[in-house]
Amino acid sequence: MAAPDGMRHSVSTYEEAKRWLFTFSRVEEWIFDKEASLPPEALLVCDAFWVNASTLVRDLRNEWSNALAPSRPAPLRPSRYARGR
Repeated sequence: MAAPDGMRHSVSTYEEAKRWLFTFSRVEEWIFDKEASLPPEALLVCDAFWVNASTLVRDLRNEWSNALAPSRPAPLRPSRYARGR
């Protein structure tokens, strides 16, 4: 049985495919376990976007880390208009 139109999510880019995996697959069960095999939906993403499994896992780990890690503020640079110049 097909999902209603409101429940479908189109995927046309690699970025959208990674978001889809985070939404509809349990990535935490396989991106951190070196012994785990990729589920069929992850293999489909690899095939559709011409990436190997290790690249997909690396990219998903980076996305996971970026989502959880606080962003660092840019380092302060002295102004070229500072006093004494």
